Amino acid sequence: MTKKKNVNLVFVCSGAADVGELTDRAARQLDRQGLAAMSCLASIGARDEDILFNAGLADCVLLMDGCPKACARRTFEHAGLRRFLHFDLSEAGLFKGQSPVTAENIQCAVDKAAGILGLSRDGSSARSLPAQPLSPMNKNSQATVAAKCLLKPIGVIHSPFREASTTPIQSAMAKGAEGSVEVFPEFVPALQDLDGFERIWLLYWFDRAAPGQLVVTPFLDHCAHGVFATRSPCRPNPLGLSCVRLLGMEGGRLRIGEVDILDDTPLLDLKPYVPAFDCFEAPRVGWLQNKGGQSVLADDRFERPRRS
Repeated sequence: MTKKKNVNLVFVCSGAADVGELTDRAARQLDRQGLAAMSCLASIGARDEDILFNAGLADCVLLMDGCPKACARRTFEHAGLRRFLHFDLSEAGLFKGQSPVTAENIQCAVDKAAGILGLSRDGSSARSLPAQPLSPMNKNSQATVAAKCLLKPIGVIHSPFREASTTPIQSAMAKGAEGSVEVFPEFVPALQDLDGFERIWLLYWFDRAAPGQLVVTPFLDHCAHGVFATRSPCRPNPLGLSCVRLLGMEGGRLRIGEVDILDDTPLLDLKPYVPAFDCFEAPRVGWLQNKGGQSVLADDRFERPRRS
């Protein structure tokens, strides 16, 4: 039986510095030699479905970064891809501002990359590739999930709150705070009959939240809790959910009350609130027992630091 040829992909951060050109030219040489097919890192960042799918199905994916910022690795991680090998040029003794783009340095990077891939220069196997994925997800499921988890804003939420500090932490604590939802024109037909509902759910993206944390100290407690046991915006997927009052509608603009959301927040979806479906008796509320009645404003603990 003919052995299947390994399919290796290489993605690089081709930054403006000398090391960016080194990673780019090394990847192109790997491609020319048939050691790994060079693919487009920007397409991963843009969530291109075909490139995401191919990255998930590859036998081996090598990411090459020229500097410690590790943009290639971070781009993959932000896209939800975890099955890859990573190579920083510093591992080959090549450093930003100190390593000119020479044939010798390019070959040094190529040899190091080939060694990580487990290949000799002629493409033959120098060692076996990992038999198991580098992530608990199998290749097919990872590619499918990454390709399908593509979110497109349907509108923008407007509110009086420009920063997290002093913003109500829940809509139930936002009495008197009014705002609006601007639904993009192509989605306006989907608003038909929504005006018959007293309240609506808004699903949105915490675009100004700090990077996700697994353990946080929430506003209503002094002890740390797992983020999934809290309403903290610093989540692995920073999705927000608020039940607001629908005060009126005019075309694609909705007037809303009891708003606990920052101004200019991307809206991902909205649904009607239906008491028969959405209201449940819940005797157990964990660490929030006897704390839900407090009226609390946020501080900036979960907000991404603003650039100076």
